[in-house]
Amino acid sequence: MVKLVRSKEFAGWFERLAASYREGDEHARRIATHLVDQLRGLEALPGKPVDDSAWLMRVRQSGKNEVWRVSHPFDPQIAVRTIVWFPPGADEAVVLILAADKLPIGDIFYDSVGRRSDQIIRHFELRRRGNENS
Repeated sequence: MVKLVRSKEFAGWFERLAASYREGDEHARRIATHLVDQLRGLEALPGKPVDDSAWLMRVRQSGKNEVWRVSHPFDPQIAVRTIVWFPPGADEAVVLILAADKLPIGDIFYDSVGRRSDQIIRHFELRRRGNENS
């Protein structure tokens, strides 16, 4: 099983989602339901995947770092995508980069994933090495 590590950006997004959920937001509840299933699936992985599947697929628009997207079975009202990164040499860990409901914007969501992921991974690695202000 892999260990899930949240990036600062993912943690902030998750906190906002949780606050909306607690306020009774139905859309946030639907996102949270799919997200929990995605996170459980990631935790059950034995390590970094080697092949794409309908559920877990490499993002073709990845930048410097190879990132993967996690999806869920078709839901006409929502399309939750979680972007994850498997740090090199750390098959037991997966870093949760970002997540969003891409339904309102479609595949345009992926146009910025590579650039955004590279920035988040860079900051994540700097914080992990103790350079919190970088």
